Amino acid sequence: MGDDYMGDETKNVSLTEGSTNDEMAVECEDAKDGLQGDVLPDNRLTEDTEDTEDTEDKIGKSIASFIPQDEEGRKKLVRNLIVAGVILVAAVLILAVGLPGVTYLQASDAFDSGDYSRAIALYGKAGNFADAAERKETAQKALYYEQGKEKMKKGDYESAISLFEKAIPYKDAKKCKEKAQDADYYMKAVALFDEGDYASAGKSFAALGDYKDSLDRAKTCAEKLMEQQEYAAAQYIYTALGPQFEEQRANADDLAQKKATFESALQCIEDNKVDSALDYLGKLPDDFGCDGKTVGALKGQLNAAKPIMDLAGTYKSCDPSKCRVTQTSKSTGYYYWWESTDTITGEDLSIDASLNSDGSVHLSGSVSFYRYTNFSTIGEYVNGSSVSKSFSLDGTGIPGSIPIDDQTSLVRNGDGTWSLSWSESDNSHDLYFDYLYTANFRYSK
Repeated sequence: MGDDYMGDETKNVSLTEGSTNDEMAVECEDAKDGLQGDVLPDNRLTEDTEDTEDTEDKIGKSIASFIPQDEEGRKKLVRNLIVAGVILVAAVLILAVGLPGVTYLQASDAFDSGDYSRAIALYGKAGNFADAAERKETAQKALYYEQGKEKMKKGDYESAISLFEKAIPYKDAKKCKEKAQDADYYMKAVALFDEGDYASAGKSFAALGDYKDSLDRAKTCAEKLMEQQEYAAAQYIYTALGPQFEEQRANADDLAQKKATFESALQCIEDNKVDSALDYLGKLPDDFGCDGKTVGALKGQLNAAKPIMDLAGTYKSCDPSKCRVTQTSKSTGYYYWWESTDTITGEDLSIDASLNSDGSVHLSGSVSFYRYTNFSTIGEYVNGSSVSKSFSLDGTGIPGSIPIDDQTSLVRNGDGTWSLSWSESDNSHDLYFDYLYTANFRYSK
């Protein structure tokens, strides 16, 4: 058996070794033909590939048939696809969160884009979804905030303050409100300064501190007030400006106190209290002055005017007085007279005195007295009544007399009393006689 095996193997080897090239070529060709006949998968792969290519080609042609060939058509197709996509997304959102949720998302998108009015409306429509109510409030404050900024740009600071107040605590609304308040306060202070109200303007500028040029403006206001002798107002501003103006403050305070004393003296003069006025003036240096008046000059005027000013007061009739009628004959000159039978009392004299700017004294007042008012040759039938007459005059010395009218005058007596003389003539009432009616009264304090 082993020999047979070896012999067959040797025979095959020999055959192979003894074969020619042509014979090997035939064997290779036969092998090839046999192999080709057995490889069916390769043929099917080729056929499947061809079928796939045909199918893809058909699908591509089908898709291409839906695509417009013109540019406008393709744009329209794109828009339609976008709309379809949006609808699809909206549908998905509605399924996911419901209609209020979609509105909430739209509101949030509007808020993020700065469209706060639309966000407010949409959050309102979202109802109780999530934190829609809180978000709506935030959107409202954001709207107030933006409106406030616009008002600031236009210089409408009062409106800006109101809007920023409503916007708090959104972003830096509180700080913006403070800025608007400062700007508004500053502009109003400038207006007061331009109007010449330096006291009000200075207080406002001082309160603003280092805002813009407020400190410099406050200092200017104080200086102008000092020039106008408004020392108290200037002192207030210097105090507000701080320790660096302590010297100016102290000076303004000293002058303010002196002015107050001076004004007290003037009030006493107006009230006819000369002695009190001189007491106040004695506390001040002679060179101090206000409103064009100096202490020294005013003291000189008061000392000179004091005797006249002392005339002021109320005087009462001090002696029993009667009215008299004197009857005189026109032909012979013979006369006789009679008096009222009743004693007349209760009459008075009132004198006011005030110092004029030139140092003279203005005296004014009124005097009441009894006089006859009808004519009769019989004394018992003569009637009368009280009358009041006023007077005024200016002078630099005590007057010896004060004329009141053509029938009436006051005379100053050496004892400080006043005598009134009244007389009235009737020369046409009777053909034969003239009548003279007189009255005399004396008044003392």
